[in-house]
Amino acid sequence: MIETQTSLYQANGPTHATVYLVNQVLDHLLPHQRVLELGCGGGEALCQILQQRGDVQVAGIERVEAFARRAQARLQEGVIRTADLRQYTSFADCGSYDHVFCNPPFWPVGKGRLPADPLRAASRFELNGGVDAFIQAAVHMLRVGGFLHMIHLAIREAEIAQLLLHHGLTIHQVRHQEGGGSRGTLWVLFRACKEAEIAG
Repeated sequence: MIETQTSLYQANGPTHATVYLVNQVLDHLLPHQRVLELGCGGGEALCQILQQRGDVQVAGIERVEAFARRAQARLQEGVIRTADLRQYTSFADCGSYDHVFCNPPFWPVGKGRLPADPLRAASRFELNGGVDAFIQAAVHMLRVGGFLHMIHLAIREAEIAQLLLHHGLTIHQVRHQEGGGSRGTLWVLFRACKEAEIAG
């Protein structure tokens, strides 16, 4: 099912991507379900979920230790793991989550100038794993019947759809998030289900 939503766009629009993503996750949460964020940063999105739904369990994986510590400190409940999501095969809680969500870096290396700040560069460019790495980690962590929620640039929609299918996920929903004025569609939100155990 494909839907299009119109929303206000502001100059700091990329930060709004997380808001749209969190709202999508909240729309599909059931009581006592388990939710994991890949690349959780300082835990802002997980905090938003717990504020709205105190009846679910949350967890996060974050590569940058300082961010992971900040996320753990601000979450009264939930477990934050400091780890590189590309090492997903070492995670003991594989197949444990009802929902996995992520907002991967938008740009491949070479598609623009890297910011001088290494943390900002890593948040914008695929220096430590791109869409494929996020999807593989999500597949590993989802239970059968669980859902991956991902937001990304609309211009990469076809590429991401192919990767989701390649890794055995079934796309249940695609939403386009529009900006104001002449900006057109900026983001695409996917909701994809792990409908069977996937080898590898």
